[in-house]
Amino acid sequence: MEKYMLSFRIAADAMAFMQNLTPEQITESMNQWQGWIMELASNGHFVSTEQLQPSGRVLTGPTAVMTDGPFVEVKEVLGGIIIVLANDLDQATEFAKGCPILPIGGSVEIRPLVPLDLPV
Repeated sequence: MEKYMLSFRIAADAMAFMQNLTPEQITESMNQWQGWIMELASNGHFVSTEQLQPSGRVLTGPTAVMTDGPFVEVKEVLGGIIIVLANDLDQATEFAKGCPILPIGGSVEIRPLVPLDLPV
């Protein structure tokens, strides 16, 4: 099996809506995410996952000009990633179809990871 990264994106306006969820809605959302991840894990396909903080820094250009970001003006927000083990891109895509971000208008990008053997 090979590693694939599934990255989760959602429209910035939907992200703002999510910040106003009730505690019950937040719990339901967390249960959906945990259920999806636990299903992947129970079948030996889960490697790791991370949620991204909404702010950070952006470096741009050859002189690495630093700005705070990403900015609210962006149309989509990258919310997190999960690394899965799959036989091929088709299987990784099938895993992504169960992602809880899809019913709320988000998207999942599926990318194969290329192992790099670097001297340490």
